[in-house]
Amino acid sequence: MHSNYFGLLLILLIFFLGCNKRVNSPTDGTIPDSLRIDLPRFGSDITFEAISWNIQNFPRLGDQTIQDVAEIVLDLDADLFGMEEIEDTSSFRSLLAFLPEYDGIYSDDLYSGGEYQKTAVIFKKEMITISNKTMLFSEDSYSFPRPPLQVYVQAFHNQKYFNFTLIVLHLKASGGEENEARRRSACEKLKNYLDLEIINSSDQDYMVMGDWNDELSDPRVNNVFQVFLDDPLNYSFLTQSLLNDPVANATYIGSFNSIIDHVLISEDLQHEYLNGYTQVIKVDQVFSAYTYEVSDHRPVAVKFFVF
Repeated sequence: MHSNYFGLLLILLIFFLGCNKRVNSPTDGTIPDSLRIDLPRFGSDITFEAISWNIQNFPRLGDQTIQDVAEIVLDLDADLFGMEEIEDTSSFRSLLAFLPEYDGIYSDDLYSGGEYQKTAVIFKKEMITISNKTMLFSEDSYSFPRPPLQVYVQAFHNQKYFNFTLIVLHLKASGGEENEARRRSACEKLKNYLDLEIINSSDQDYMVMGDWNDELSDPRVNNVFQVFLDDPLNYSFLTQSLLNDPVANATYIGSFNSIIDHVLISEDLQHEYLNGYTQVIKVDQVFSAYTYEVSDHRPVAVKFFVF
């Protein structure tokens, strides 16, 4: 009787441990195929793909979130990710250990009290070289509470080059006149900076991606992006195409739904974007635990047919 009882306990223990294996990160830097979230692939052999993704106080659930983010990156197979809200840099390095084809860097800025919300770039290291890392507006905490991260991206694939300057940013959050004024100030200063940089640069291809914390569809009188929208010959928001269905294309899916994550490109980069497209990756519709385990923002993906 006792042997049958203990045998049953052993079977139940093995069963529950087996069901629970997904929360434990592998120690060898690999993710078993059976544990994949299984998103459709966004990358391809003839395109360059860049994804902006706020991963909400990464890693919000520790090792589980690290594994989830790694699975999503592997499934999407994009060439480059611009990320926001890296709270723990050691966890960011742990994430890279799951991604042998990728390398990554994060911003140098520090915050009081040991709290961090860094920006970062993850990229395929066999085809992309990152250089000229710079933190912008580091002394302007009013307009840029988190200094934007700027790098120069050189991609080489299928005997073709695709080079541009990338800026990853995370503007002031929350509603209200004061926060809106800070975001408007950030856009105006960023526009002035880009105008001068592009004039003086030998490579005038620029991309700015990140969590801008505001909507392109706001009325002109309080639209923080108006300085860019008034200069359509020189700048384009690729995310403007998402406004045809703002509910379905929401990039923020937390306490309300809105499109606040954007990708901006310069006029020169518009030539490479011909036939390209932008889409919101609706991970939450494939992975039901996404908003609990990973983020309240969806990835925003852009594709350039350059290879």
